[in-house]
Amino acid sequence: MALSPKEMGEAILRNLKTKTGKSIDEWIVEINTKNLPQTNKELSKTLKEVYNIGHFQARKISEEYLNINEYKDDETLIHNQFSKRQLDIFESIKSYILGLGEDVIMKPCKTYVPFSRKTQFVAISSLNTGIIIAIHLNNSQCEGFENKVFSGSPKLNFQCKIQDKTDFNDLVKNGVKFAFDKNV
Repeated sequence: MALSPKEMGEAILRNLKTKTGKSIDEWIVEINTKNLPQTNKELSKTLKEVYNIGHFQARKISEEYLNINEYKDDETLIHNQFSKRQLDIFESIKSYILGLGEDVIMKPCKTYVPFSRKTQFVAISSLNTGIIIAIHLNNSQCEGFENKVFSGSPKLNFQCKIQDKTDFNDLVKNGVKFAFDKNV
């Protein structure tokens, strides 16, 4: 199963010494003693150019040094993505999806919220006028869903736009359940 963004960040920190030769504590000392830039973008750039470390390691070192934690917790990620009106719709959809089975896992990302069993089968994303539900159906067709690849995950190949709670009707629920059932 893929790691969540938070878990990826934790893995980068765990492997930092092996990948870069320094632990996060040693990097913080290095940044302080060398008077390196104090903005996330500039510090990351300097770490990559001067110390020749990878992009993700540089970003994580910079975020830790500057105390930036975009992936602090799932609720913050969700609340940063959706408006108050969208949150109400999202919560209804989330409850339905999590109720499909005990093995369903939600791992919010910065721009969408994926749900998985063995693999990702549905994702929810914000849209100016509501919410998008994207599902994975292989080559199947599903009434109520448009055959359109989701930008957050190309595997999710059908989408449905939800404007309000009433749009999350039995037809859409059946599509989500169908994707869930296919994901074993």
